[in-house]
Amino acid sequence: MSRPIWFLVRIVPFCLIALIVCASSTATAAVTTYTNLESFLAALGSNSLTLEDFDHFEPGTRIGDQIPGVVFSSPNSSSEGYNPIKVITNLAASSAPNMLVGGSDSADVTISQIMVLDFSPRITAFAFFLTAYDPTATPASVRFDFTDERSQTFPLANTSGNELTPVFFGAISDLPIVEATISSGDEANGGFEEYGIDDLRFGIATFPPACRSHPETVEGVFGISGTATDIGAFETGIQSVFLDESSSNLRLDVTEFEPGASSVSFRLTQIDTTHDGQGRAIATDGEEKSCTVSASFRALDPGPTENKIICEDAGLLLAVSNGESTPDGTSACSANLPGGGEPAFPPGYAPSDPDDPFPCKVLTIDSPIRGETKLVLKKDHLRTSEEDLDYEPNLKLLFSHSEIVGGETTFPPFADVTQFVERIATVAPDPTRVIGVVEFSPVKVACAIQSEAARLDFCAGVPTLRTDPDDDHDGYTLCGTSGAARDCNDQVRAINPRESEVCNGLDDNCDGRADEDDPPGIACPVPGLLGACRQGVTSCASLPLVCNQTVFPIKEVACNGVDDDCDGKIDGIYDFSGYLPPIKPDGTTAFLKKRSAIPVKFRLTNCAGAPVTNAVATLEVLFVRKGVISDDAIDISSVGNANTDNLYRSDSNGVYVYNLNASLLQSNSVYVFRTHLDDGTTKDVTISIK
Repeated sequence: MSRPIWFLVRIVPFCLIALIVCASSTATAAVTTYTNLESFLAALGSNSLTLEDFDHFEPGTRIGDQIPGVVFSSPNSSSEGYNPIKVITNLAASSAPNMLVGGSDSADVTISQIMVLDFSPRITAFAFFLTAYDPTATPASVRFDFTDERSQTFPLANTSGNELTPVFFGAISDLPIVEATISSGDEANGGFEEYGIDDLRFGIATFPPACRSHPETVEGVFGISGTATDIGAFETGIQSVFLDESSSNLRLDVTEFEPGASSVSFRLTQIDTTHDGQGRAIATDGEEKSCTVSASFRALDPGPTENKIICEDAGLLLAVSNGESTPDGTSACSANLPGGGEPAFPPGYAPSDPDDPFPCKVLTIDSPIRGETKLVLKKDHLRTSEEDLDYEPNLKLLFSHSEIVGGETTFPPFADVTQFVERIATVAPDPTRVIGVVEFSPVKVACAIQSEAARLDFCAGVPTLRTDPDDDHDGYTLCGTSGAARDCNDQVRAINPRESEVCNGLDDNCDGRADEDDPPGIACPVPGLLGACRQGVTSCASLPLVCNQTVFPIKEVACNGVDDDCDGKIDGIYDFSGYLPPIKPDGTTAFLKKRSAIPVKFRLTNCAGAPVTNAVATLEVLFVRKGVISDDAIDISSVGNANTDNLYRSDSNGVYVYNLNASLLQSNSVYVFRTHLDDGTTKDVTISIK
């Protein structure tokens, strides 16, 4: 920023890429940094911080201790040309109109501009925007001093190419921060580069306990070993570990501990090893925040495995298929959130959104299954509105196969093994299904979101082709620093700008569209089927694109305009009036034996109410003994040959009549008159003969 810094008068279109690279000094504190406000706030969750935008101060106001919780100072304050820390109005502010400047010596350009922020009480979360910083200058720096007298420093550069572009810096620490010191870098032509800051955020962030687990055999018992940790100066420690009440066939054993312990160990095992077990252990801290370990135990029969569910968690389901002969045994799967010692995601991949009620987890699996195995992972999504999308096309299947290093089982970083991504259109809300083929076991399987924001964050720290990865060795790099088009998926060799699009739910040719010629999840007619059964959706679960049936035949529903039973006839069922007098539909009709004829009548109409005169209807008479209907019909005939055989006759009003010869029926008996219609329906009524 040009000195002296006052009012910038020109705005240039810009594109921001912030470079933040962790660099340790003497510290070993765990500090996580963030390159954008969104990810920082997402990591904070429900924690609230002090926000100071300096907009309520009058321009020219010197800032010292006016803001509760922080005191501003500079080691340059005793110099002759000291520029005090003060509020100014400037177009470079990240939130108009004001920002904070000062802490420099205008008389000596060899002395860096420095702002020192002293916090009381101590903090664990800190963020701000570096403003009006020349992209050609060397990086500024942010140094944290912790309560244990250690420190850690982070460089901060503006790589956007525009001085008016604010650069975000955020950090969350597991040790309390005493001071934050912001120091300028140098201009390209010598001397320090003056900066401003805006939208300062600081405070204490506390987090739920962290749970980790893995299948393990201990003293001959196969189970899932877990730990819950709650480490940090402001954390309350583990208060309880208990088994969720919905768990089945699981036993929880917890190592004895005092409430408030920073770490607790526990084991999940089957009560009955001959049956499947499913459930989760829940660890809580003093703020009633919690973490969980999900456990799935599945008994496997010998032989090939077909679509066997071996992992379940909230909104997640993993099924496997393996054509090889698998020995019988038990498969165990535990589920953990990513991070905390789990394999790293590839560059450009991110965890689920913090608001996702069914987040992606790392599934650690130990199973008798070995060899090439097909994985099908289904992930749910909570539909919150009609506009809310259920399907996540950027969902990817990640995989890590165990390795033995120095006698210890380790897992290398995750690799993307996704072969198909598709919507399961027959489920509402529509979950997303990802499919891949891997070598089993023991393994870790996870899902993640392939994120352009995560790719940009990574590429901000990749200045040259030498450091730009081409992990799939297809000639295209993830960041495109070579000048060639970038690789939209540097994990899969068959995905790059020169490939052709195929039906798999993926953007194979990196044009920003997936399956543009053969899109899955689209309504389609199923060849060879009739009526409602013809409805289907396209699927890429196997090549080529197919139309999967989504509606199956049911009993025909009268007058709904749909061929429900899929026989090619719409509303083929008749509107039956019920039996007409002298027969009562309620079964209370009684006739005398001496009566010569019993008229059996009903009326048929179609869905429009018009009479149906051409239906084929037949009468069957069944004897009822002690409440049981006989399987054999008696021989019947019509009086005066009014009817032929057992066929009804009809008139122009759609009334059907059969004049039954009553002499063929026995006295003091009960019969069922059963009418068969040519739409496949039958109509019964009970009568008595006295």
